[in-house]
Amino acid sequence: MRRFIPVFIFLSISGHLYAQNFEFSGEFGYGSTYINTNISFKDFFGHSSINNFGGGIYFAYNPGKTCIFLTSGIKYLLKGDNTYSFNNFRIPLGFHAEPGRKVKYIIGGGVYLNYLFLPKGDINPDFKKTFRDFQFGGFVDTGLKYNFFSCWNIFLLAQVWFDLSPMYTNEFIFHDGTHGTEVIRSYDLTLNLGFSYLIPVRDTDRLSSCLLH
Repeated sequence: MRRFIPVFIFLSISGHLYAQNFEFSGEFGYGSTYINTNISFKDFFGHSSINNFGGGIYFAYNPGKTCIFLTSGIKYLLKGDNTYSFNNFRIPLGFHAEPGRKVKYIIGGGVYLNYLFLPKGDINPDFKKTFRDFQFGGFVDTGLKYNFFSCWNIFLLAQVWFDLSPMYTNEFIFHDGTHGTEVIRSYDLTLNLGFSYLIPVRDTDRLSSCLLH
C-alpha cells in the first residue's frame, strides 16, 4: 500500500506539470508571387509579380518545456492573375521558436514539398514543355501570436517561400544565334491570419510507471 502513496501524490499535482504540447491551427492568407531565376525581395512588389491566396491546416509538437515547436501540415496556394494561374498543394516541415507568454514573437523556417497542378491560361510555351509536377524548397517566417482565451490563440504570420528545385526551364537565343537555357523557380511572399488551439498532454503514464517500480 505504501508504494501507491507517491503515485497518488503525483497524480494529484500532475495537472500543473506538462512535458509536451500539441497545437492545431488553421489559417488563410494573401500575398505576392514572382517567377524568375533568382530571389529578389523587391520583385515581390514589381510589375512582373502576380497575386497568390490560399489557406492551410497545421499541427505543431512541443517536445518539452521550451519555446520550440516542430511543425507540419498542408497548404493550398493559388498563384495567378487575369492571364494565367497555377494551383499548388504544399507540405511544409519546419520549426517555430515562440518566446513570450500572453504575446509571443514567432520566428522559424523549414523545407517543403510542393505539388503543382492544373496550370491554366496563357502560359509560357517553355513552361508547358518542361514544367515539373513537384518542387522542393525552403521557407522562413516571422510574426506575432496572442493568447486571448485559455488555450486559444490568434496569430499573424509573414512567410517567404523559395523553390530550390526547378519549376521549369526557359530557352533563349544569344546574339550570336546560339541557344541557352535557364532554370526558372517560383518565390512567394504570403501574409497569413489564423487561429490555433493548444492541447496540453500530461506525461503521467511514464512517471507513474517509474514510481511503481
